Amino acid sequence: MIFSSLPGWFWAIYYGCLLIAFSLSCVYFSQKKKQRTSMIGSIINICCILFVPVFSALNSIAREGNEWDHFKLSFSQGESWTFYTLGGHIYILVWTLLLIWLLFCLFKRKIMKSSVKE
Repeated sequence: MIFSSLPGWFWAIYYGCLLIAFSLSCVYFSQKKKQRTSMIGSIINICCILFVPVFSALNSIAREGNEWDHFKLSFSQGESWTFYTLGGHIYILVWTLLLIWLLFCLFKRKIMKSSVKE
């Protein structure tokens, strides 16, 4: 078996994005004024951030080639772990983009309120 891995810059960007997503979910989860659905969504996002990369790494241990090639091959063969991993990453991406949008709107609303008071 020949083992190789993706370049280090890829892993730095990947784990950096996961860290940002985790931080945003924790910040949004700790806010006082929020809806129940957003609290549940943040909990699911935190769980996905913690478990999806670990689950993906465990299923990529006995692979040939790099992680991306192994994922593509497993996906084409219809292995269930690839669907869980892909769904988890899509959920993390969508929820993080939603949190960024919500926090941006909240920040924009605060700026508008402060400019109206002056």
